Amino acid sequence: MLGDFTSNARDAELEAHIVEQHPWDMPEVSAVELVRGSSDYVRWLEQVTISEA
Repeated sequence: MLGDFTSNARDAELEAHIVEQHPWDMPEVSAVELVRGSSDYVRWLEQVTISEA
């Protein structure tokens, strides 16, 4: 199992990359929405998932 963080805006891009690069024919790609978190954690998560595009 691989855990990765991304924004909703980049979710499809990450999924496409995983499916393209993974050796399995049908790798599992799932998303878990963060409903609540400490303010420091949520602030950090927002900072690390900002698109560089």
